[in-house]
Amino acid sequence: MEICVTRFNNITFDENRKWIKENNSGVGCIYGCPVKISESILPYTTLLILEMNNSKNIIEGIGIITNNCARENKKYYKIYTDNNYNRYIYKSNCRINRIHFNTYEKDIIDWLEEYLFKSANHCKRGQGIQKLPKKIINNEEFNFVKFLIAMYINRFVTIKNIKLIQQH
Repeated sequence: MEICVTRFNNITFDENRKWIKENNSGVGCIYGCPVKISESILPYTTLLILEMNNSKNIIEGIGIITNNCARENKKYYKIYTDNNYNRYIYKSNCRINRIHFNTYEKDIIDWLEEYLFKSANHCKRGQGIQKLPKKIINNEEFNFVKFLIAMYINRFVTIKNIKLIQQH
């Protein structure tokens, strides 16, 4: 399992949520990217995607996808007005909306936002879906990776699937 980021501004985030609302066929999150996910991330790896809104400097939600482009007709996915962002589509039915974070999770996410948006190693620049920087992954103060994986497990993993998660 990898922790990654993708970036939005207010307009692209609204376009994304609007497309899901109008076309929802079991889709909780969908990401259109101008570039494919790095080949350093193996195909079919589970990815936790931090949805960064660069206009507000907040994480809007956390999507859970596999590293596998949607195979359906690409013309169907007109998520964004800028078609460059509709090239490679990743989607799933699993997403944790910001409004569903509990108080403890909000506090930790606020702390993580400081790193993602305001630190010297911020993630505001870049295209597509990218891995979280090593300086955040290897943070000595707090294990953000373990925390984010626990958020995922608490919401989406059933007892029979726990062994699969623990093997990774």
